[in-house]
Amino acid sequence: MSQNHNKIDPVCPVDSMTQPPLSSESITPSPVEIFFIKVPVVLVEPKIQIVVEADIPLDPPAFEIKRVGKDVFLTQCKLVPVDFAFIRKPDGSIERVVIKAKLFVGGFIRKNIEYAT
Repeated sequence: MSQNHNKIDPVCPVDSMTQPPLSSESITPSPVEIFFIKVPVVLVEPKIQIVVEADIPLDPPAFEIKRVGKDVFLTQCKLVPVDFAFIRKPDGSIERVVIKAKLFVGGFIRKNIEYAT
């Protein structure tokens, strides 16, 4: 078996180049365009509890409830400010800040009841 494929050629030509020395002159940066993007940010993840009561007639009547599955679908959500505070900034301007708000949610619950008759 030949060992020619493992030989390393000692001559490895590399193109070299001398770089000019760094200068201490100040430069003016070229104008750069600034882009703004809107990124959704989660501010808080509250747990809400809504008590829902319903009478569901079963025909024929149930002897045993085996499983109850629920899926909640939110179709609408709105945060409505109800109380404000006025803050004076260092430059003298006044900014209105929301300190209290009400959250209104709308949706429906799909319930799957498995039972034995």
